[in-house]
Amino acid sequence: MKIEKKDSLEKSNMGFITVKFINSSYEFDSRDKREVQVLKNLSSNVYVLDYRSETSFTVDDNVTIISRTKNYSKYSIIRKLQIILRIFIKDPKFIRKFQPNLISCHDLTALFIGWISTLMISKTNKPKLVYDSHEFELGRNTNRPRSRLKYTIVKKLENFLIKKSIFSIMVNDSIADEVVKIHHLSHRPIVVRNIPNYWYLNMETTKKVRQDLMKKIENGSNIFLMMYHGAVMPGRGIEKLIDVLRYDTSIGLVVLGNSENEYIEKLVLQANNLNVRSRLIFHQAVDYKQLCHYVSAADVGMITIPALTKSYYYMLPNKFFECIQALTPVICSDFPEVSKITNQYKIGICTNPNDPQKIYESVKKMKNNKEEYLIYKANLVKAKNELCWEKEVEVLRQAYKNAMR
Repeated sequence: MKIEKKDSLEKSNMGFITVKFINSSYEFDSRDKREVQVLKNLSSNVYVLDYRSETSFTVDDNVTIISRTKNYSKYSIIRKLQIILRIFIKDPKFIRKFQPNLISCHDLTALFIGWISTLMISKTNKPKLVYDSHEFELGRNTNRPRSRLKYTIVKKLENFLIKKSIFSIMVNDSIADEVVKIHHLSHRPIVVRNIPNYWYLNMETTKKVRQDLMKKIENGSNIFLMMYHGAVMPGRGIEKLIDVLRYDTSIGLVVLGNSENEYIEKLVLQANNLNVRSRLIFHQAVDYKQLCHYVSAADVGMITIPALTKSYYYMLPNKFFECIQALTPVICSDFPEVSKITNQYKIGICTNPNDPQKIYESVKKMKNNKEEYLIYKANLVKAKNELCWEKEVEVLRQAYKNAMR
């Protein structure tokens, strides 16, 4: 695969300072790491404000991760005051200390804080804003439904701030089109999908990982192995996958990722009640450098997240592309973005994520039809070469280059 090369613009930006404002953990967010690498190659210094990291640290001479963890009071009134103080005063003041040329904001809250930080700066020195939305803001999962008033406020705020940004980034075409329609934009956001770097697989390592996994499953040598990997939490369809196990004793499931103990206990109880616990593995999240071998060790990657929100309906998650890079066929929700790619490349089966019986029928078809399964595997080679960060990155790189002129 080709490696990015610096050009004359990058050499001219040796004094350029970028603040990347994220609302996730840099250590565990592969997309943010890839984006920071692009910014690093285009500007001299990148400061990443990380709200999840417990400590600050330096990645290299050009990238510094700064911990901005939230230590709020347990008392509701005090906590609300702390949040208001932080959003309107503390964080904007902190950002201004860096005298940035550009502020790239991970979500709407970060963009609002970034915009506030520019209000006391003269027009000639005012940093440019980038809205780097990792979700469909107006359709994302907020644990409880937004009231009509909250929805209206968020909509108007996004409308205002997106027009204050030099450009916006969305994670797929469906979300970009929705945002254009909702806000009547004259310029469409650029689309940068959650695609990993090209994965170089070591099949010997993959073989060993599979052997280790199979030792943990009853009658492992004859098991067709499903894998769910990513955030292990309610609303991701994991319960339905456990339900699938009751239909066929030759199917196993690996749930790979970190979770709250309470939620795992609920899943274990479900598995015990269905008498399928012996074919279910809960595995802690692994280092990203090793993830490829775990995903590649499975027979099928399960991307059967239900449409609890519109953001989920338009999903095109990391795990989907990671299955492609691992050359692992997929069974995915029959939703616009994932089904479009699955059907285009013929790399798996689309199904109803709310119906365990339908999911099982898809798994059974993939397990029993060896000829079709081999076609999926062959088609994945083409998809792997075309759907990698080394090709996806150029859109992002060009947008940032233009913003830095």
